[in-house]
Amino acid sequence: MTDAKAGIDSEFRIRIDRLHSGINQALQFPANSNDMAPNALQRLKEDLSKAVSEDLPKEERISIVQKVEAELCLYHPPALLAADRIRLEDRLYRLRSNPRAEWKKTLSEFKRDDPCVEHRQLLHRLSFELAEAAESFQRLAGIRSRTLFLLMGFSLIVTLLILVLFFMSLVQVVKAAQGTNDLAMFVRSFPEPLMYTLSLAGSMGAIITTVDAVIHENKIRPDYIWTLISNILIRIAFGAVYAIVVVFALLSGLLPLSPSTDEGLILFLIVASIAAGLSDKFFGQAISSVISGNNR
Repeated sequence: MTDAKAGIDSEFRIRIDRLHSGINQALQFPANSNDMAPNALQRLKEDLSKAVSEDLPKEERISIVQKVEAELCLYHPPALLAADRIRLEDRLYRLRSNPRAEWKKTLSEFKRDDPCVEHRQLLHRLSFELAEAAESFQRLAGIRSRTLFLLMGFSLIVTLLILVLFFMSLVQVVKAAQGTNDLAMFVRSFPEPLMYTLSLAGSMGAIITTVDAVIHENKIRPDYIWTLISNILIRIAFGAVYAIVVVFALLSGLLPLSPSTDEGLILFLIVASIAAGLSDKFFGQAISSVISGNNR
């Protein structure tokens, strides 16, 4: 048995012990002595004893505990009813914003220890709604996790491929640039290896922002995975286009940026290409500057 599993089992057993204690206290509550409450509480006690049995599937055991927890809201004495209310209010974050606001408004009409039937029924209903919301969240979280794993695997493969091609083309650029007396003239001749290098640099910048956006996407679903993959590929291609346009703008003097020395020209263009791919906003500002003629 792993530590993680032991921790979960221990927490589950503590939860059952708490409910057993609540049932015993409810049985001693005077208001529950002259009606059908004792029979209902004894039934809950029997149901709860089944949840301890490891012969039942985990989902069924959890369902039993959730049902007992909700039913106890109908029979708890005022002090424990207030504790139930505090526990449920602490879990309201599981609901969407509108239902959460409505529940807060409705509950605010009752004191936490108000034992009236309407208040008890509301807490009983809220227990089940919160359990349902938690189950839905866990299911969607699992789906998102699996989808994100596929997307990240695809992105990793594409990133590694781009890196390999980038370094291969960079080596060719360095070899071609060796021995030339005029590095600026060499760059302005737009040799094929240099164009590949700058395009790949722009793609590297684009994939960084694209993957980051995918990681923080809250509505990832398996049905959308091919759409997201297409989006990644398109933005990578756009990164290459952004890089080439910015490089042309730099070399033509439309953008007021230049390296401190001619020896750093190639590295300067590579950095500018990565920056162009990193941000659509950066590219938009650069193009706006070129179109408006504002080179200051």
